[in-house]
Amino acid sequence: MESAWTEVQQICDTNPNKVSPVSALCWDPYHELLWVGNDTGRVCSYYGKGLQKYTSFKAHVDQQIRQIRVTERGVISLSPKSVQMRDRQGLVRWNIR
Repeated sequence: MESAWTEVQQICDTNPNKVSPVSALCWDPYHELLWVGNDTGRVCSYYGKGLQKYTSFKAHVDQQIRQIRVTERGVISLSPKSVQMRDRQGLVRWNIR
């Protein structure tokens, strides 16, 4: 059986001067959020059917986000030189360099 897919939504950063490729994606199993990390160290979350932006923060200065993991307490992002945990609103819980 052949599988098929349908495009539901396209999202793009609202500032076209600072476009950066997506480097990590993760669905939040606790809330209806899609977490996205990019090559410049920014983490954004999107919610709802239209994927409206919920939060956006600079997690790692000029370092690619390699992986995102979500826990009940917050969002963990991994870059080449550090690991950081923030709550879903963007406040830092801990940072390891």
